[in-house]
Order: sequence, then structure tokens, then C-alpha cells
Amino acid sequence: MTEGTRTWKCDHDGRPDGAGKWMRPTTERIGEDDPVRYKDYWAVSRSFPADNHVVWWFRLRFRRPGEYRFRLKINSTVLYEEFRQDFRVHVEYIEGEPTQLERIDQALDDGEALLAGGVEDQRPVQRKALREAHDQWIVTVFDLIPAEYIQLLKDRTTRDVDPAAKSVDDIAEIRTALAVVYEIRRRFAD
Repeated sequence: MTEGTRTWKCDHDGRPDGAGKWMRPTTERIGEDDPVRYKDYWAVSRSFPADNHVVWWFRLRFRRPGEYRFRLKINSTVLYEEFRQDFRVHVEYIEGEPTQLERIDQALDDGEALLAGGVEDQRPVQRKALREAHDQWIVTVFDLIPAEYIQLLKDRTTRDVDPAAKSVDDIAEIRTALAVVYEIRRRFAD
């Protein structure tokens, strides 16, 4: 895939899925007129059930407008030849205010970044900063989500139920809040 794309495998609600891994960049061309020399490369190994199908979801975030190229390759000992499909995505910048759904998507991205940073660094000074960042993030989320879903989020966040809880695992609370926001996003988008 073209450089400049943030992507990750996810489930049907957009929650990140840990399957697969990033490989070293490849020089494989995507199309005859491909101007980009190195491309990011992601791979997963898995078994496919016989006489069945598998659906995979991916989330993509683009750093800037432009054309992005992707290649899907599937190979197996039971296939006569490797399956290969190329895609092009043209991304344009849209003027104006982001929609409520776009703001929720951004909050989800911010929450995932917060979670990733918190998991990597658990020093005491960082845990305090994580708690403050989490509190700020959760306030933003409460301001973003539609009123009919506020109670769903309140029911599942520990500190909202018990503000005096000092032994809350911040990482677990962020994961829980993210799961709820993913569910709210799915319901709201429907």
C-alpha cells in the first residue's frame, strides 16, 4: 500500500484486531505507472474453512489528499495460482465542519492512541499523565455522543459509577470506554 496510510485490521465495528503484522517495505509495483518505490506491507497467515468464506475489515486513515494504491494477495497450496487484486483510492479534502460521526471517529482514534501510549509506558509519573489524558478524553467523548447513548457510556465507566475509586486500572478503563464508544458509533451510524 502507498506510504502515508495508517491502517489496521479491525472487527466489523472498527475495533482493532491483533491478527497479522507489518512486514518490511516492499518494492513491488502496483500498476505499470506506480511512482512510489517503497510500500508498506502487511501480512497475516490463517486457515480458511472449507466451502466457506471469510470477511475481513480494515480501517484506513489518510495523512493527506491524493491517490493511494493497494494490492490484495491471497495464496494457498489449494489455489491454482495466487489471487491478486489492485485497488486505487482517491482521497479529497472536504471543506467545512466535520460531521458528528467524523468527530466520534476522531475521538476513537485519539482513544486508541492514548491506549497504545499507556500500554507502552507504565512508570508512575506516566500513569498520572495517562489518567489526566483519559479524563480529558472521556469528557470529550461525553460531549460528542448523542444524548440517547449517554447512559450506556455512564453504565460502563468505572469512575463515573464510583468517583472515589482510586484503584481503577486506567488501561482497562480506556479499553472498556473504547469498546462502548465503538458500539455507540455502530448504532449511531446505522
